[in-house]
Amino acid sequence: MQVQASSFCPGLMSSYLKSKGGSLSTHHCKNCSASFEISAEEAAFFERMSFVAGGEQITISLPTYCPLCRLQRRMAHRNQIYVLLGKVRGQADPRFSMYFEGAPFPVVTNEDWWGQVGWSPEEHGREFDFSRLFFEQFAELRAQVPRAAVNAALSDNSSYCNNVASLKNCYFVFDANTIEDSFYLETAVAVRDSVDCSSVDNCELCYDCAGCRRCYSLQSSDHCLDCTESFFLLNCRSCRNCFGCANLIQSQYCIFNKQHTKEQYEAFVAAQALGSWSGREKVRQRVDAFRATFPRPHLYGSRCEMVSGNHIHSARQVEDSFMIREGERLRYCFACSQQVNDCQDLTIWGQKAELIYEGIVCGNNVFHLLFCFNCWNGSSDLTYCDTCHGSSHLFGCVSMVKRQHCILNRQYSEEEYQALLPRIVRHMRKTGEWGEFFPASLALVPYNYSLAQRYFPLSKEEVLQRGLWWHEPRGAEARISAGAIAAAALPDVLPQGDVAIVALSAVSGKPFRITTEEIRRYRKLNVPLPRLTYDERMNARMARVGGVRLHERSCDKTGRLLRSIHPPEAGYPVWDREEFEREMV
Repeated sequence: MQVQASSFCPGLMSSYLKSKGGSLSTHHCKNCSASFEISAEEAAFFERMSFVAGGEQITISLPTYCPLCRLQRRMAHRNQIYVLLGKVRGQADPRFSMYFEGAPFPVVTNEDWWGQVGWSPEEHGREFDFSRLFFEQFAELRAQVPRAAVNAALSDNSSYCNNVASLKNCYFVFDANTIEDSFYLETAVAVRDSVDCSSVDNCELCYDCAGCRRCYSLQSSDHCLDCTESFFLLNCRSCRNCFGCANLIQSQYCIFNKQHTKEQYEAFVAAQALGSWSGREKVRQRVDAFRATFPRPHLYGSRCEMVSGNHIHSARQVEDSFMIREGERLRYCFACSQQVNDCQDLTIWGQKAELIYEGIVCGNNVFHLLFCFNCWNGSSDLTYCDTCHGSSHLFGCVSMVKRQHCILNRQYSEEEYQALLPRIVRHMRKTGEWGEFFPASLALVPYNYSLAQRYFPLSKEEVLQRGLWWHEPRGAEARISAGAIAAAALPDVLPQGDVAIVALSAVSGKPFRITTEEIRRYRKLNVPLPRLTYDERMNARMARVGGVRLHERSCDKTGRLLRSIHPPEAGYPVWDREEFEREMV
């Protein structure tokens, strides 16, 4: 399979668009009916993603879903923050797994999956049936091939974690790398001794922080950089010993943006009863009212050029993307970092990723992946693959490592592969499957436990109407509620002892455990017991980081039209980022 050269040929693309009945202008989403645009640059990307197989040019069909519906469809396949006790093949006792009870495929340990102990992916291979839909055949294959219980590598004493690498002494940490002695983190890199933080990197001794970088001993703060020993900050940089401040740079001993002496500051902090739940809530209410008077940038970012979206750092030419670090020429991407270039509709990861279209959880030196899920470690030229690593030239394969020229897990010679692939693509064009990501109905996680539910929430009735999976807790998940304490009955300050507690969420009434080690850590940080389940806290923090919808609005300083994560009714001023940065300096 040969990928097209990167140059854009207007004549070739015009012919391609004409043959498909498409245009470079407005399209209507097949899912939600909203209109969306396909630009000349986007069309050029599809041209670059085309490839040659068996001497035939394989072009990429134009999207039929709008960008948000495509993102929702991909996110429906991602279990971001849940692990459960379940049966794992070859293990007498239940093990933690990202998969829910009733999964149709065998679940094995990480060691057995990587070592292929007692199984081989080829033993489930089958010929392509041209009388049937591809997605049906793929689902049948995936139901038979073993999957690892969790995605965790090089981790020690961190059994309750998933989608992680290089963890030590961690508990309920997700989507993270290089973490030590931390609890309840999500989307974190290089963090130590921290609790309840999301979208953070290079932080230590932090609590309840969202969207912060290179911070130390920071609590209940958002969008901060290089801040230390402070509380309740918003968008501050290089601040130390500050409390309740917003939009400050290189400040010390400030309280609600007013300068104080060291003695005044220390006396004020000591009087706030931050180890008390009621005390913290009083402070939080005052902080929220104070912050409402301060402008926010229309997007958070640094060292970025020609970008739209939110939380974009060290990047250029990035369109409608979120949580991006070190990337160029990206469109509709989410949570991607470390040398991500020339990708569209890539959700999660990167790390030397190039020419990826409609993928989720793909990274670590990957190239030219189409419609893939969970493919890593030097993979290239994969199409419609799931959990394939270190492989190339695969189509519709599941759980393969270091393989080539396979279709539906069946091995072919290079010549056979090249001859068969164009026939399959022609078949999928006829069935309307080619160019579409795996349907949400094929997701291995219930919709209400998927990443999609966070950003595109649906009721149980809506989920079932769409033919998707909804999960209700039962059995062991429900039994922990026995003897649980209502949130309102939890002590206002930390108890004297360290006995574990089972509590009921103040919002949902769901039971959750507060372990002995947690209570000790809360005492070290001087913070009260939580009143919400860990996932409710994570969802609330990621809401502080920002959503994935851009709103048309005007800059409250210049009147310039903007597209921002902050809606017009946000309740606080929003400035164009460039104007905001000029005021901050």
